Amino acid sequence: RNVTASRPVLRFLGYRVLERPLPVAVADIAPGFLRDRIAARGCCGADELLKLWAYSLAEYSRVLLLDMDSLVLRNLDELFFANRPAAAGGGRVRGLAA
Repeated sequence: RNVTASRPVLRFLGYRVLERPLPVAVADIAPGFLRDRIAARGCCGADELLKLWAYSLAEYSRVLLLDMDSLVLRNLDELFFANRPAAAGGGRVRGLAA
């Protein structure tokens, strides 16, 4: 879980590293299924909520969010040249799952 060693490498490679707090505190989640289980689920527990920050990156025309368990099998360039957002498309974008 300690990613501090990765930050300088990513910056050296030209990536912009954004460090953010959780966008929502677990205590602020309505009581029920998610709140009761999020801390103990998945690889990262409540840190899974960090991916929600992708929706705030309005300064970019395209944002691609990949989880660490994603396996990229071919070039993703066509996602950046599609005429509509893949996630909002509700289907496939030239053969890629949305």
